[in-house]
Amino acid sequence: PGGGGAAGAEASGGGRAAGRQDAGADGAPGPAAEAPGGGDGGADPLAEARDQFRHVSLFWTDLIHLMASKPQALTSAGPMRNYAENSKAIATEMLAAGQDAAEFSEALSKYYDQLAATWTGAQRKVDAKLPRIPNDLERFEAYKRVWIDMFDNDFTELFDSKRFGDNYGRLVSKELDLARHWNNIMDVVLRSANLPNKKDVEGVYRELHGLKRRVSKLEAENRRLRAAAGGGAAAGAAAEEPAGSGGAGGA
Repeated sequence: PGGGGAAGAEASGGGRAAGRQDAGADGAPGPAAEAPGGGDGGADPLAEARDQFRHVSLFWTDLIHLMASKPQALTSAGPMRNYAENSKAIATEMLAAGQDAAEFSEALSKYYDQLAATWTGAQRKVDAKLPRIPNDLERFEAYKRVWIDMFDNDFTELFDSKRFGDNYGRLVSKELDLARHWNNIMDVVLRSANLPNKKDVEGVYRELHGLKRRVSKLEAENRRLRAAAGGGAAAGAAAEEPAGSGGAGGA
């Protein structure tokens, strides 16, 4: 029995050693293992930083709203209770508006850079042609014509280019997005204060405009009916007058 136990222990120890050797061989990193951070290097780091900031801000906004909105709503009264319930919507709109404002500033900077570069290039062309203009009484008029032609050609080429159109479209789009975020924030604030928002006021205005048109139509119809009734009464009186005069002549 003792010899059998020793042999079993030796076999068990050998099995454990072989298992450790196999595990080490399988767990060893390969030579072609990809290093972390070796992804696509062409992404915009500024856009990635803005997206990461937005995701982190939304996460903490949701967490703070979950932890503090209910006690805050229970302890508040009046319009502040509604404002506390709608604070998450305001924070979300503010974060989106901040990202759109950054993109709007970038597009605006490119817009003025394109205008400045075109102006500088056109002025250089004018200065290059300036020595060729004869020095006489018509020099100023000739210079003015050259200046107008150069600037007109260069700015027309700029406005027809695809890069200017894309950037200008992005600029207008982000401006409209900022206006939309501001309107949404104002709607939430007005709704929290139990006040009519822009949509409600526009609805009331449309109703008033429709009522005004209906009243105008009713007044016109009323005037037409009165005119018709007055004309009928006058015709009846005129028809009765000859009959009355004939009776008086017979008497």
